[in-house]
Amino acid sequence: MTAEVAVLNRLGVALAADSAVTIGRDATKIFGSAEKLFQLSPSAPVGVMVYGNASFLGLPWETIIKTYRAQLGTTSFPSIADHAKNLREYLTDNEALFPIATHRRVTGILVTALYGAIRKDLYERLNTEAEQRESLEDSDLPPIVEAVFEKRLADILKGSPIAGFDPSFIALVTAFVEAEYEQWWVQVFEQLPFSDLAKELARQVAVEMLTRVYFGPMVGGVVVAGFGDSEFLPALVSFEVEEAALGRPRWREGSGSNIGEQGDASIIAFAQQEVVKQFLEGIDPALADHIYGSSASVLTGLVDLILQKLAEVDNEMAATLASTLRPQLDDIKKGLQADWNARRRETAMPVVGIAATLPKDELAAMAESLVNLTKFRRRVTPERETVGGPIDVAVITKGDGFVWVRRKHYFDPALNPRVVARLQGRT
Repeated sequence: MTAEVAVLNRLGVALAADSAVTIGRDATKIFGSAEKLFQLSPSAPVGVMVYGNASFLGLPWETIIKTYRAQLGTTSFPSIADHAKNLREYLTDNEALFPIATHRRVTGILVTALYGAIRKDLYERLNTEAEQRESLEDSDLPPIVEAVFEKRLADILKGSPIAGFDPSFIALVTAFVEAEYEQWWVQVFEQLPFSDLAKELARQVAVEMLTRVYFGPMVGGVVVAGFGDSEFLPALVSFEVEEAALGRPRWREGSGSNIGEQGDASIIAFAQQEVVKQFLEGIDPALADHIYGSSASVLTGLVDLILQKLAEVDNEMAATLASTLRPQLDDIKKGLQADWNARRRETAMPVVGIAATLPKDELAAMAESLVNLTKFRRRVTPERETVGGPIDVAVITKGDGFVWVRRKHYFDPALNPRVVARLQGRT
């Protein structure tokens, strides 16, 4: 896991990232030496941070970014959004880095992982149905299986289509799934007898998952920040990506900021954000959600209780009152949540206001301190220390470009003067 922070004001942007990398879904092994912050261009004032999945299509992000940087040379773009778009295009249909065989293999991994999650849901549903009915006949299985697939398909369809996936490309994905899905099916479900409708739903589920914003545990994030050629105030663009479908990244837009257009300063946390948000807003986001949810439940329960008691005396009056009260109750709950959200933003404003005035060194210190706050929280709680290791910090300004403020090395610079000389000016 990761904690990363970007602090922007009119002078520049400070980026800070921890060095912890976890191995395994349950973080069974944690190392504190990962590289997550890089200079994106050898000449332009642009930096990049990565979080989440440490690789893309099996290739480490460090290798991808440094290869991209070497290929980029002195090329620059008018805006940070253009820099991010060009990096994303570098990930698209790049057979030198990602051979066709890799794309086909990873597409299969994505589908089989989805089928594995569906199989888990199916077994849980079958166990529940067996307990409720005391036994299941063979004829009971098809509708249960189909219901599980239909529910998953409905969840996937809530996600928006991935930008750039035009109808002709979706047709290619569909043809690929139809040609390959049987081997994925057998790999996950083995010889379980499913109906033709269930198999058709399985094909639909695979196609829709690959072409919509429906991400799983392999998602990674990319943060691009700095100055484009035409920008004199800093900007930040981020996107999340989970592997690719037949050569095209499965991506969605993330948080962003344009100083000047959206204010004089921004403080944005990525990956593990809750400690930074608690510092800024005065309350842990999970606790705030719990307070709102419990308050809304109390209001709803109180109204239901009053209507229930009234119905015992006058059912018609209770029905009339319910038709009036329930819409008003929804408006009250929405207003309550909006008021609480506004109060949280107001709590953060003094800190953001100070950030707007910070010089370069203090900008870096704030970004580092916020990452260190998350690191300290993980250290003194029973949670796994998924944020840790040295904190890398860089400041990017229009005049000075990308400047390292704090940076770890996996080697001793004193023992490697030729390596240091070669890297100077390029990293």
